[in-house]
Amino acid sequence: MRLGFAAVLLSLATLPALADRALADDVSDRLQAAIAANDAGDLKTAGAELAAATQAMAAKKSALLNAALPAAPQGWTMTVNEEYTQSLSMAGGGTGTEARYDGPDGSYVNVTYVMESPLMAMMMGMFGNAQTLAMLGKTVEIGGATYLDQDNSLVTVVDNRIMITLNGAETTTLLPFAQAIDHTGLAKFDLPQ
Repeated sequence: MRLGFAAVLLSLATLPALADRALADDVSDRLQAAIAANDAGDLKTAGAELAAATQAMAAKKSALLNAALPAAPQGWTMTVNEEYTQSLSMAGGGTGTEARYDGPDGSYVNVTYVMESPLMAMMMGMFGNAQTLAMLGKTVEIGGATYLDQDNSLVTVVDNRIMITLNGAETTTLLPFAQAIDHTGLAKFDLPQ
């Protein structure tokens, strides 16, 4: 059977959409494969597919967190660490993103979002208790979030699950970056819009 030129072009035109669909649906595909393997009694494959689904979900969340990073101020450049979530897996797991902002005067600011990390359990307890937080140092309210101000570092927890850390410069330089974070939006970043 011979396909006409228009049919070939139409087929080629749909390839990017199919590729996007395949990438966008990796979590669902992995979960379905895990269910099928479990139903067949292949627990080894089911476990591997569940782990792959978890990694794919972390990658999706990381991409959404990247979009929630503050934009670089005028004259600054922003570099996102694309492997940040992968590096968290070596520290016990989690999802996150990190960006470095380089200023025109040679200064820099790091902004990090971390969630679902076992390393955060202690931090969550501290930020959930105002008295403990006050004993650790000065606090400052920014965008509805209470940040712990430790001179060259600002740290807070949003929605009892997302830790935000800003560091690398004096607090006066960090403040505009913290003010540019949509704390309310960040709390809902992984919910249906």
